[in-house]
Amino acid sequence: MTDTASIKPRLTFLPPFIAVVTLILAITVLNLSPVYPMVLAFFFTIIFALIDGYDYRFIYRSALEGIKSVWTIIVMFTLLGALIALWLAGGTIATMIYYGLQLVEPKFFLVEVFLLSVLLSLVIGTSLGTISTLGVVLMGIGRGLNLPPEMIAGAVVAGAFFGDRISPVSTSLYLTAEVTGTKVEDNLKLMLKTTYLPFVLTIFLYFVFGMLSPTKEAGITSTYLKLLQSNFYLSPVLLLLPLLFLILALVRVSIKINLFINVVLSFILGIVYQKVPIQKLLLEAFTGFEAPKGLKALAGGGVLRYLSLVSIILVASAMAGILINTGVFTTLLIRPLAHIKSYFSLTFGIMILAVLLLMVTCTQALAIMIPGMTLRDEFKRKANANELSRILADSAVVLAPLIPWNMAAILSGAALQVNPKAYILYAFYLWLTPLTNLLVSLRKQGEVYGEKGLGNYR
Repeated sequence: MTDTASIKPRLTFLPPFIAVVTLILAITVLNLSPVYPMVLAFFFTIIFALIDGYDYRFIYRSALEGIKSVWTIIVMFTLLGALIALWLAGGTIATMIYYGLQLVEPKFFLVEVFLLSVLLSLVIGTSLGTISTLGVVLMGIGRGLNLPPEMIAGAVVAGAFFGDRISPVSTSLYLTAEVTGTKVEDNLKLMLKTTYLPFVLTIFLYFVFGMLSPTKEAGITSTYLKLLQSNFYLSPVLLLLPLLFLILALVRVSIKINLFINVVLSFILGIVYQKVPIQKLLLEAFTGFEAPKGLKALAGGGVLRYLSLVSIILVASAMAGILINTGVFTTLLIRPLAHIKSYFSLTFGIMILAVLLLMVTCTQALAIMIPGMTLRDEFKRKANANELSRILADSAVVLAPLIPWNMAAILSGAALQVNPKAYILYAFYLWLTPLTNLLVSLRKQGEVYGEKGLGNYR
């Protein structure tokens, strides 16, 4: 068996850069799926690790560790695909749209979407829970109002990750505190400094875009409501399904159990209320719901539609497992920060590295954990570990859903049935928060951390 402790990864440093470059080119220039460049980078990772001297059994175990770390997400994807299809086929979403269209003010809808998502995410502390419940409802209502789906999705995702960053019950908040060795309450006080400005600016931007966006006239909306009535049996009872999902999320029931319960109940109510045959409903849960004429916006869901996304997650997590165990990420973090002394340069450097980790590992958690665990001792000794926590919250947490192939973006896009590439420009809060962090750090530009700078490892 190879003694991996004595091996220095020379060529194994290249796959992260190959992955980032090919993913960006594939998505932005060639308009390809992220699967192909990710598979290419994964094979390069294996080949270069073997050339560097790592044993094939070590590489296999490392890849397996990476896959095991995301197995829960794979199960969630499967259940989420089935649930969305069943909510569509069973009339749950049609019912929510029907009542919602009669209550909202179209011009202020984007502001309402953002604020409602913020409120729910603060209460339940989970972005996915917010997006997959309230977000799905708001998307349906927005489509009924003829608002651009990418704008609505941007507002939902921005509001959902507001809570992911700063909610007192957010797992991301506690993970950031744990890996940096800090207290949650101290981090919250510091994070408020970069919360107010982007929050206010985001509301203003959604107000402006809402006023400028065309919406359906009253007559058209009335026709749409009649279409819903003629194609679905609409009943307030169907609203109990998302309400139950929300209640279970509030009482901290596991997201997997929550999804499974709702899938079963949605299947039963779909048979009872919409009179859909069991075989047809099972097929739609797997392949997706085909909407009736005039209601094409209600098509989607299904386990099958998410298989390509699952493959991205599996390949990315396997590659990340190899890169972590070979020590590539740790060294990549340390070397660039070795000679940084000013606070602004330090903040900017860590944020860039967090973004690179989001791109290569495709997970929010690893982009928090790797720099947090690597740099916390140096921050405690030469700076303030609470500041490290804030920097990670304002980069690794909020920027994850803005990278189209990151799991946060994939999950958000899948739940809302919008390509992440389309909504990222409209998730204003997620762009403004890291920019605000950089502005705040300018006030400490002259501060020096240690004689040789933070992160000076030999």
